[in-house]
Amino acid sequence: MSTSINPAAPVPARDRSLARLALPAILVAAIAVLLLAPAIRPFLPVDETRYLSVAWEMHLSGDPFHLTMNGAAYSHKPPLLFWLINLVWWMTGPSELAARLVGPLAAVASIGMTGLLARRIAPGEPGLPLRAMAVLGATMRC
Repeated sequence: MSTSINPAAPVPARDRSLARLALPAILVAAIAVLLLAPAIRPFLPVDETRYLSVAWEMHLSGDPFHLTMNGAAYSHKPPLLFWLINLVWWMTGPSELAARLVGPLAAVASIGMTGLLARRIAPGEPGLPLRAMAVLGATMRC
């Protein structure tokens, strides 16, 4: 016995309302997990301290295009992360917590945009944004 799915069949109103409620719920859960985890763990000694050092030197010099670490040119990584850290510092003032939140906020934005993209690509399938957000959210780690 096989079941076939008719993509042209109308989507029940119950499924549409469930999908509308599930998208914000997943986003709120992702925000909670991604924002709380960095607040309770220390910086990782190798990578995060290096990135903060580069962002701090950018902040002190005021030059967003010539990245340095301990005065030497730092061209190993693209500057987007350092720009975002400095943007947050510009809005909130330099702090450890503000620098820690840049990555998780980008992750939450990516999950939300994935849901919006899935909704736009397949407007007739109400469960797709939820599944797409869940898949991406499950792959992110803090």
